[in-house]
Amino acid sequence: MDKGGDAISLTIKFGVTNIAISLPASSKVSDLMHQLQSATDILPRVQKLIFKGKVLTPDLTLKNAQLKDGSKIMLMAAQGFQSRFPVRSASPVKRKTSPPKSSITSKQIPLKPTEVEESRLKAWKLTGVVSLRDSGSQKVPAAVWSLQSAVRVLDLAGNCLSAFPSDIKGLTNLQRLRLWGNQLKSDSIDWKSLASLSQLSVLALDHNLLDTIPPEIGQLTSLKYFTASNNKLASIPEEIGNLRVLEKLDLSYNCLRDVPAGIGRCAQLSEINLTGNLLISIPASWSQMMFLKKLLLDSNQLKDFPPAILQKCAQLQTLSLHSNELTMDDLRELEGWSEFDKRRKDKYTKQIDMQVMGSTSGFDEGADTEQWQRW
Repeated sequence: MDKGGDAISLTIKFGVTNIAISLPASSKVSDLMHQLQSATDILPRVQKLIFKGKVLTPDLTLKNAQLKDGSKIMLMAAQGFQSRFPVRSASPVKRKTSPPKSSITSKQIPLKPTEVEESRLKAWKLTGVVSLRDSGSQKVPAAVWSLQSAVRVLDLAGNCLSAFPSDIKGLTNLQRLRLWGNQLKSDSIDWKSLASLSQLSVLALDHNLLDTIPPEIGQLTSLKYFTASNNKLASIPEEIGNLRVLEKLDLSYNCLRDVPAGIGRCAQLSEINLTGNLLISIPASWSQMMFLKKLLLDSNQLKDFPPAILQKCAQLQTLSLHSNELTMDDLRELEGWSEFDKRRKDKYTKQIDMQVMGSTSGFDEGADTEQWQRW
């Protein structure tokens, strides 16, 4: 690696190990992640890089991330992918914790596709929570499908699944399905069977290889949380507007050039994240979403913004439009901006007051248990 010119030297702390890497300042964080894969055997998709308390997103350049020569970065990774270095705190802090509700054991045991320990199977049946997170599975064990209506939560995040079969339709009481961080393509999922899950409220498909979402998604009418960030999505069907109880939609870091006007029919939506796409416009029909509080549109190609959203979305408090072609002067000229700006300032005033007067449990590098229990 050439260290001349605008190259910067970084120190990445991973457990008790310090890793030195030098890259040009124009490199992206994703380039740094690939360098770390060579050094640690940890796949980029399960790396979390933290600098000054903020998670570095793969699309940022090192310069834009404000990294300088000598900067120190913390590397965190999902359990099961830390193959080369021991990870432990240099100065452990004792704290009271309870096991996440979504896990049955603290140690995941690698399974052959057709084998499940009898005790584990009984625990799954008793609790309704099947957790195979980070177990290295290439196929869902047949024993999982045999549980049928007993399963409420199925967590298959961080595995090597390349297909998801029709057997899923047998889990008739499934409420949460996590498929984050696998190798799933759009045509390798049996969407018809997936759409038959009438009680499904959480569907997480982040960090896969999806290029489209089919119309069947509109049949999941109990869905409240749908996330498919960090894929290759080029289109979203109009039928997504049928998800009338949807509260959170995350399609960030994909390849979307437009989004359906029908999303405006999702009357309960409170948060939409479309950061890191190729959007040139947002439908004015989204002004129908009376409960919308947060709209994230950073790193797109937006040249304008519908004033109707500012005027009619009376609960909108967070609007993020960094790295677009819009300027603050453009926004200030829009009808409804002054009302939105007042809501935005009131929100941050309350947050500042809470930081002064409220209690805090301390900074945990983003690994809070409530987040993972929810998803």
